[in-house]
Order: sequence, then structure tokens, then C-alpha cells
Amino acid sequence: MSTLASSKPVITEMKERNRGSSGAVHKALITRNLRLVYEEVTGEPVPDRILLLLRKLYERDNGAGQ
Repeated sequence: MSTLASSKPVITEMKERNRGSSGAVHKALITRNLRLVYEEVTGEPVPDRILLLLRKLYERDNGAGQ
């Protein structure tokens, strides 16, 4: 996860914006990094094993597996 944001320049920017509120700075950094990680994960393909399990559940629930 090398795409995580470096905190030093962002902290300086956030402190100026939030007038030194460290809680707000930390919350903003956590939010930013979680969004970066989430975007990275959502771009990955779904593993074949998971797709197979989902297909079996779908067929079972819709009566196609009988």
C-alpha cells in the first residue's frame, strides 16, 4: 500500500486550516488514507473462488440448482 499519503505536508496544511486542532488533523489523515485504501481495494478483481460461491448461493436461492 505504497499509495498511502505522507502525513507531514498534509499535517501542516491541516493545522493551518483547523488552527492547530490535532484531533481534527488526525481524523482528516485517517479519513484520507482510508479512502485511498478503499479505492485501491475496489479496483481489484473478485477472486474466482468467491464468484463460484456467490453463483452457488444464487442458484440455491432461485431454485436453479435443483
